[in-house]
Amino acid sequence: MDVIFSAAGAFALSAVLVRLLIGLARNRSWYDWTDERKAHDGDIPFLGGLGISVSFFIVGLGTFFLFHYADQGRVFSFWYMAAILAGLFLIHATGVFDDFRNIPALRKLLLQILAAGLIVAGGPVIRTIQLFGPATQLSLGVFAVPFTVAWIVGMGNAVNLIDGMDGLAGGVVFIASLVLGVLAVAEGNPLTALLAFTLCGSIAGFLVFNLPPAKIFMGDGGALFLGYAVAVLPILSRGGAAVPVPVLVPISLLLVPIADIVAAVIRRKSRGLPFHSPDREHIHHKLQDAGLSVPQALAVIYGFCGLMAFSVLAFKLLHNGFRLAILSGAWVAVALAVVMLYRHQRSDLQAAPDEQIARTS
Repeated sequence: MDVIFSAAGAFALSAVLVRLLIGLARNRSWYDWTDERKAHDGDIPFLGGLGISVSFFIVGLGTFFLFHYADQGRVFSFWYMAAILAGLFLIHATGVFDDFRNIPALRKLLLQILAAGLIVAGGPVIRTIQLFGPATQLSLGVFAVPFTVAWIVGMGNAVNLIDGMDGLAGGVVFIASLVLGVLAVAEGNPLTALLAFTLCGSIAGFLVFNLPPAKIFMGDGGALFLGYAVAVLPILSRGGAAVPVPVLVPISLLLVPIADIVAAVIRRKSRGLPFHSPDREHIHHKLQDAGLSVPQALAVIYGFCGLMAFSVLAFKLLHNGFRLAILSGAWVAVALAVVMLYRHQRSDLQAAPDEQIARTS
């Protein structure tokens, strides 16, 4: 009941706030600008992430105290929640300030590390990772804290990088959070369930105005906030115990942004460009360059995420030999689709000069 209440409340509050923010941003001319990574028509406000974060903070914290703090206060203490929310607040504030003033890359990275450090200081730390079962566990030892900080910072930037098309970043994180919430309910992890469904509600209220054609964007503040929030969900402790983190679950659910940021790092390093330099070679750009409209490209990526979500649910909830086969099959299917997409575009680029020569001869 509490997760339904939190999701519904977050949705309603987020939708109201985002609608108000659209009017405020238009009155103040707070519009997003285009660059090599973003392309849109018209003046679009960029403060939508504020509606997501404020609704998440208010509803999440309120529901926590109403339903959980009285009976689970010794496990999920006020300071545990406070550290998580403080880190999320700092990263959102960093992103919003960057939207207005463009923070230098190094300073922005240091603030991202500080925000992740605040979260880790509250207790959520990846101390042991697990692949397929207890036999495939690895203790991180002294590397636990830096690994956790790197995971949170990496996911924040991964979600921020794919925030270049209407409905994309919000929809991807919504799907991942929904699955994490369902798994948390099934596994008896009330804090993760509460925060996951609250996040889903907050994102859904924003998506009402962000699906194509978007009336508002989330901005860097919203994208970084979502990346940090969805990175934290899989590592929250259950019953106060440090349980192994099944890394295949969050990696599979967030495969699209993870693959995109890895490709971006490799691409920019090979060209001698700084990591933060924008380009139009992300997966959503590739789909559009292949001839798909924005809604069609969005549907394809949602399809990838939906396939991974189904495979993760099967992997976690089934207890037979098919569960690993389903997850592996989903990975192979998405990988093949992406490879075919890149090969298709490469063949088009190679054919373009020949067509130009034929026209001029």
